[in-house]
Amino acid sequence: MPGQSLLLAHRLEGKNVLLVGGGEVALTRLKKLIPTGSRVTLIAPEVHPAVWEKYCSFIGPDEANSRVDFTDKDWRAKNGIYRVIKEGFKFDYLDLYRKDNDSGWSLILTCIPDKPLSEEIYHESKRRFGSQQTVNVADNPPLCDVYFGAELNFGAGDDSRMQLMISSNGMGPRFVALVRDEIRRMLEGIDFESSLDNLGALRQAVRGIASNDSRDTKYRMNWMKRCTETFGIKNCENLNVEELTKLFEKMYNDDQNMQFPREEEMFEKYLQ
Repeated sequence: MPGQSLLLAHRLEGKNVLLVGGGEVALTRLKKLIPTGSRVTLIAPEVHPAVWEKYCSFIGPDEANSRVDFTDKDWRAKNGIYRVIKEGFKFDYLDLYRKDNDSGWSLILTCIPDKPLSEEIYHESKRRFGSQQTVNVADNPPLCDVYFGAELNFGAGDDSRMQLMISSNGMGPRFVALVRDEIRRMLEGIDFESSLDNLGALRQAVRGIASNDSRDTKYRMNWMKRCTETFGIKNCENLNVEELTKLFEKMYNDDQNMQFPREEEMFEKYLQ
Protein backbone atom coordinates (compact mmCIF):
# COMPACT_ATOMS: atom_id res chain seq x y z
CA MET A 1 0.00 0.00 0.00
CA PRO A 2 1.46 3.43 -0.95
CA GLY A 3 2.23 5.98 1.74
CA GLN A 4 0.03 8.93 2.59
CA SER A 5 0.20 12.16 0.63
CA LEU A 6 1.44 15.43 2.11
CA LEU A 7 -1.50 17.82 1.73
CA LEU A 8 -0.24 21.31 0.92
CA ALA A 9 -1.87 24.55 -0.22
CA HIS A 10 -0.19 25.17 -3.59
CA ARG A 11 0.21 28.87 -4.40
CA LEU A 12 -0.24 29.31 -8.16
CA GLU A 13 -1.09 32.98 -8.69
CA GLY A 14 0.62 34.27 -11.82
CA LYS A 15 2.33 30.92 -12.47
CA ASN A 16 2.07 28.91 -15.68
CA VAL A 17 0.01 25.72 -15.79
CA LEU A 18 -0.14 23.49 -18.87
CA LEU A 19 -3.48 21.78 -19.44
CA VAL A 20 -3.49 19.24 -22.28
CA GLY A 21 -7.09 18.47 -23.21
CA GLY A 22 -10.25 20.50 -23.57
CA GLY A 23 -13.08 18.13 -22.64
CA GLU A 24 -15.19 17.52 -19.56
CA VAL A 25 -12.26 16.46 -17.36
CA ALA A 26 -10.35 19.59 -18.36
CA LEU A 27 -13.42 21.61 -17.38
CA THR A 28 -13.32 20.15 -13.86
CA ARG A 29 -9.64 21.08 -13.64
CA LEU A 30 -10.32 24.65 -14.78
CA LYS A 31 -12.97 25.10 -12.10
CA LYS A 32 -10.20 24.57 -9.54
CA LEU A 33 -7.32 26.25 -11.38
CA ILE A 34 -8.85 29.58 -12.43
CA PRO A 35 -9.70 30.76 -8.86
CA THR A 36 -6.03 30.31 -7.92
CA GLY A 37 -5.00 33.03 -10.37
CA SER A 38 -2.78 30.65 -12.36
CA ARG A 39 -1.91 31.38 -16.02
CA VAL A 40 -3.42 28.40 -17.79
CA THR A 41 -2.32 27.43 -21.28
CA LEU A 42 -4.80 24.95 -22.74
CA ILE A 43 -3.84 22.77 -25.72
CA ALA A 44 -6.53 20.72 -27.47
CA PRO A 45 -7.89 20.31 -31.01
CA GLU A 46 -11.46 20.44 -29.68
CA VAL A 47 -12.65 22.52 -26.74
CA HIS A 48 -15.78 21.89 -24.66
CA PRO A 49 -18.47 24.59 -25.25
CA ALA A 50 -18.59 25.34 -21.51
CA VAL A 51 -14.84 26.06 -21.52
CA TRP A 52 -15.28 28.56 -24.37
CA GLU A 53 -18.22 30.21 -22.67
CA LYS A 54 -16.89 30.47 -19.13
CA TYR A 55 -13.13 30.82 -19.49
CA CYS A 56 -12.39 32.13 -23.01
CA SER A 57 -14.33 35.40 -23.20
CA PHE A 58 -11.35 37.03 -24.95
CA ILE A 59 -11.98 34.86 -28.04
CA GLY A 60 -14.86 36.07 -30.22
CA PRO A 61 -17.25 33.54 -31.81
CA ASP A 62 -15.97 34.42 -35.29
CA GLU A 63 -12.35 33.91 -34.24
CA ALA A 64 -12.64 30.39 -32.82
CA ASN A 65 -12.21 28.68 -36.18
CA SER A 66 -10.09 31.30 -37.91
CA ARG A 67 -6.73 30.52 -36.26
CA VAL A 68 -4.96 28.19 -33.87
CA ASP A 69 -3.18 30.21 -31.17
CA PHE A 70 -5.09 32.64 -28.94
CA THR A 71 -3.54 34.69 -26.11
CA ASP A 72 -5.45 37.03 -23.83
CA LYS A 73 -3.39 40.22 -24.08
CA ASP A 74 -5.36 41.74 -21.20
CA TRP A 75 -5.27 38.64 -19.00
CA ARG A 76 -5.88 39.15 -15.29
CA ALA A 77 -5.62 36.60 -12.51
CA LYS A 78 -8.86 34.69 -11.81
CA ASN A 79 -10.41 36.05 -15.01
CA GLY A 80 -10.06 33.03 -17.30
CA ILE A 81 -7.60 31.07 -19.42
CA TYR A 82 -4.43 32.88 -20.46
CA ARG A 83 -3.77 31.05 -23.73
CA VAL A 84 -5.54 28.51 -25.97
CA ILE A 85 -3.72 26.52 -28.65
CA LYS A 86 -6.43 24.80 -30.67
CA GLU A 87 -4.63 21.80 -32.13
CA GLY A 88 -3.20 18.44 -31.15
CA PHE A 89 -0.37 18.33 -28.63
CA LYS A 90 3.22 18.68 -29.88
CA PHE A 91 6.17 18.04 -27.62
CA ASP A 92 7.69 21.39 -28.60
CA TYR A 93 4.89 22.96 -26.55
CA LEU A 94 6.61 21.76 -23.40
CA ASP A 95 9.21 24.46 -24.05
CA LEU A 96 6.77 27.36 -24.54
CA TYR A 97 7.97 29.21 -21.45
CA ARG A 98 11.23 27.42 -20.75
CA LYS A 99 14.16 29.47 -19.45
CA ASP A 100 17.41 27.51 -19.26
CA ASN A 101 16.82 24.79 -16.64
CA ASP A 102 13.43 26.18 -15.61
CA SER A 103 10.56 24.46 -17.43
CA GLY A 104 8.34 27.48 -16.88
CA TRP A 105 5.50 25.20 -15.70
CA SER A 106 4.36 24.98 -12.10
CA LEU A 107 2.02 22.16 -13.12
CA ILE A 108 1.63 19.97 -16.20
CA LEU A 109 -1.78 18.29 -16.46
CA THR A 110 -3.09 15.88 -19.08
CA CYS A 111 -6.82 15.26 -19.49
CA ILE A 112 -7.06 13.32 -22.74
CA PRO A 113 -8.46 9.87 -23.62
CA ASP A 114 -5.22 8.93 -25.42
CA LYS A 115 -3.49 6.94 -22.67
CA PRO A 116 -0.21 6.28 -24.55
CA LEU A 117 0.17 9.99 -25.38
CA SER A 118 -0.59 10.96 -21.78
CA GLU A 119 2.09 8.60 -20.52
CA GLU A 120 4.55 9.90 -23.10
CA ILE A 121 3.89 13.50 -21.99
CA TYR A 122 4.54 12.47 -18.39
CA HIS A 123 7.83 10.72 -19.13
CA GLU A 124 9.05 13.39 -21.55
CA SER A 125 8.32 16.11 -18.97
CA LYS A 126 10.42 14.24 -16.44
CA ARG A 127 13.20 13.65 -18.97
CA ARG A 128 13.39 17.30 -20.02
CA PHE A 129 12.86 19.03 -16.71
CA GLY A 130 13.86 16.50 -14.07
CA SER A 131 12.00 14.40 -11.53
CA GLN A 132 10.97 17.53 -9.60
CA GLN A 133 8.60 18.63 -12.39
CA THR A 134 5.04 18.23 -11.09
CA VAL A 135 2.77 16.27 -13.45
CA ASN A 136 -0.76 14.88 -13.13
CA VAL A 137 -2.13 12.37 -15.64
CA ALA A 138 -5.91 12.11 -15.29
CA ASP A 139 -7.22 8.67 -14.32
CA ASN A 140 -3.72 7.23 -13.94
CA PRO A 141 -2.73 7.44 -10.23
CA PRO A 142 0.80 5.98 -10.67
CA LEU A 143 1.59 8.93 -12.98
CA CYS A 144 0.28 11.61 -10.61
CA ASP A 145 2.71 13.63 -8.50
CA VAL A 146 -0.36 15.41 -7.08
CA TYR A 147 -4.04 14.54 -6.80
CA PHE A 148 -7.10 16.75 -7.13
CA GLY A 149 -9.15 16.21 -3.99
CA ALA A 150 -12.62 17.39 -3.00
CA GLU A 151 -12.36 21.05 -1.98
CA LEU A 152 -14.60 22.96 0.37
CA ASN A 153 -14.34 26.74 0.35
CA PHE A 154 -15.75 28.52 3.38
CA GLY A 155 -17.00 31.94 2.39
CA ALA A 156 -18.43 33.80 -0.56
CA GLY A 157 -17.26 33.19 -4.14
CA ASP A 158 -13.73 32.25 -5.16
CA ASP A 159 -11.97 34.57 -2.70
CA SER A 160 -12.50 32.52 0.44
CA ARG A 161 -9.38 32.39 2.59
CA MET A 162 -10.38 29.21 4.39
CA GLN A 163 -10.27 25.99 2.41
CA LEU A 164 -10.57 22.30 3.21
CA MET A 165 -9.38 19.49 0.97
CA ILE A 166 -10.16 15.79 1.32
CA SER A 167 -8.24 13.24 -0.71
CA SER A 168 -8.59 9.51 -1.24
CA ASN A 169 -5.21 9.48 -3.02
CA GLY A 170 -6.91 8.71 -6.30
CA MET A 171 -8.96 5.78 -5.02
CA GLY A 172 -12.49 7.17 -4.60
CA PRO A 173 -13.00 10.77 -5.82
CA ARG A 174 -16.80 10.60 -5.73
CA PHE A 175 -16.78 9.23 -2.19
CA VAL A 176 -14.63 12.09 -0.86
CA ALA A 177 -16.96 14.53 -2.63
CA LEU A 178 -19.83 13.07 -0.60
CA VAL A 179 -17.78 13.44 2.61
CA ARG A 180 -17.08 17.09 1.69
CA ASP A 181 -20.78 17.76 1.14
CA GLU A 182 -21.63 16.21 4.51
CA ILE A 183 -19.07 18.44 6.26
CA ARG A 184 -20.54 21.48 4.48
CA ARG A 185 -24.00 20.65 5.84
CA MET A 186 -22.62 20.17 9.37
CA LEU A 187 -20.91 23.57 9.39
CA GLU A 188 -23.59 25.53 7.57
CA GLY A 189 -24.38 28.91 9.12
CA ILE A 190 -20.96 29.65 10.61
CA ASP A 191 -19.40 32.91 9.42
CA PHE A 192 -15.86 31.71 8.75
CA GLU A 193 -14.78 34.89 6.99
CA SER A 194 -15.62 37.03 10.04
CA SER A 195 -13.88 34.50 12.27
CA LEU A 196 -10.70 34.77 10.19
CA ASP A 197 -10.93 38.56 10.18
CA ASN A 198 -11.14 38.61 13.97
CA LEU A 199 -8.39 36.08 14.53
CA GLY A 200 -6.12 37.81 12.03
CA ALA A 201 -6.66 41.19 13.70
CA LEU A 202 -6.04 39.69 17.14
CA ARG A 203 -2.84 37.96 16.00
CA GLN A 204 -1.55 41.21 14.56
CA ALA A 205 -2.40 43.12 17.71
CA VAL A 206 -0.70 40.69 20.10
CA ARG A 207 2.33 40.47 17.80
CA GLY A 208 2.75 44.21 18.27
CA ILE A 209 2.88 43.71 22.03
CA ALA A 210 5.09 40.61 22.22
CA SER A 211 7.71 40.36 19.50
CA ASN A 212 11.04 40.78 21.27
CA ASP A 213 12.49 37.26 21.20
CA SER A 214 11.74 33.54 20.82
CA ARG A 215 10.23 33.42 24.32
CA ASP A 216 7.73 36.09 23.30
CA THR A 217 6.93 34.20 20.11
CA LYS A 218 6.30 30.94 21.94
CA TYR A 219 4.09 32.66 24.53
CA ARG A 220 2.13 34.53 21.88
CA MET A 221 1.48 31.37 19.84
CA ASN A 222 0.41 29.36 22.88
CA TRP A 223 -1.85 32.19 24.03
CA MET A 224 -3.53 32.42 20.63
CA LYS A 225 -3.98 28.66 20.55
CA ARG A 226 -5.65 28.61 23.97
CA CYS A 227 -7.82 31.60 23.13
CA THR A 228 -9.04 30.06 19.87
CA GLU A 229 -9.76 26.72 21.53
CA THR A 230 -11.72 28.43 24.31
CA PHE A 231 -14.18 30.06 21.93
CA GLY A 232 -14.32 27.27 19.35
CA ILE A 233 -15.40 27.45 15.72
CA LYS A 234 -18.89 28.76 16.47
CA ASN A 235 -17.88 31.84 18.47
CA CYS A 236 -14.76 33.28 16.84
CA GLU A 237 -16.94 35.31 14.48
CA ASN A 238 -18.03 37.34 17.55
CA LEU A 239 -14.66 37.99 19.20
CA ASN A 240 -14.16 41.38 20.85
CA VAL A 241 -10.67 41.97 19.50
CA GLU A 242 -10.09 45.18 21.48
CA GLU A 243 -10.92 43.61 24.86
CA LEU A 244 -8.96 40.44 24.08
CA THR A 245 -5.93 42.54 23.17
CA LYS A 246 -6.14 44.21 26.57
CA LEU A 247 -6.40 40.79 28.21
CA PHE A 248 -3.31 39.60 26.36
CA GLU A 249 -1.32 42.67 27.37
CA LYS A 250 -2.31 42.20 31.01
CA MET A 251 -1.35 38.51 31.01
CA TYR A 252 1.88 39.17 29.11
CA ASN A 253 2.97 41.84 31.59
CA ASP A 254 2.12 39.46 34.43
CA ASP A 255 5.24 37.42 33.70
CA GLN A 256 3.60 35.82 30.63
CA ASN A 257 0.80 34.30 32.67
CA MET A 258 -1.22 31.56 30.95
CA GLN A 259 -4.05 31.44 33.50
CA PHE A 260 -7.11 32.58 31.54
CA PRO A 261 -10.31 33.83 33.23
CA ARG A 262 -13.07 31.30 33.81
CA GLU A 263 -14.94 30.23 30.69
CA GLU A 264 -18.10 32.02 31.79
CA GLU A 265 -16.21 35.31 32.07
CA MET A 266 -14.48 34.74 28.73
CA PHE A 267 -17.81 34.30 26.97
CA GLU A 268 -19.49 37.19 28.79
CA LYS A 269 -16.74 39.79 28.48
CA TYR A 270 -14.84 38.94 25.33
CA LEU A 271 -17.60 38.20 22.84
CA GLN A 272 -19.65 40.90 21.11
